[in-house]
Amino acid sequence: MRAAGVFTTSALLAADPSPARRCETGCKWLYCTRAAGGRWRRRMIGLIEKHRLQMEALCREFQVRRLDVFGSAAEPSRFDPDRSNVDFLVEFAPEAGPRLAALYLDSIAALLNVSGQAVDLVMGRAIRNPHLQRMIEQSRTTLYAA
Repeated sequence: MRAAGVFTTSALLAADPSPARRCETGCKWLYCTRAAGGRWRRRMIGLIEKHRLQMEALCREFQVRRLDVFGSAAEPSRFDPDRSNVDFLVEFAPEAGPRLAALYLDSIAALLNVSGQAVDLVMGRAIRNPHLQRMIEQSRTTLYAA
């Protein structure tokens, strides 16, 4: 069971093996490096950097104050595109107020669309587990800060 403020698109991607989500080697990922010798580490960082400007524009559009990447995407030696997703930690601007739920769900869809990867979007204020907080703090990398 997922904590409040956490949504995953892993099942959505698993159910959508469309050709647009496939690389030239036939895997389900739009951006992979199987053809380039399996250098997942550089490719994942490259994937995030490649779409960084789009992600920053999405943050402005969806009233995001701060967006961080954490987990295996922030520690690329652990990233496996066949099993890993991209974990984001998000903080919305206070003025998001009554639109927060819609902005949250729209942010997930937009990050999925831009990255082509399964996405978990965690709202920092929803984290109650101190072990999870510590793990996130140890691996987080800021992608956007307003």
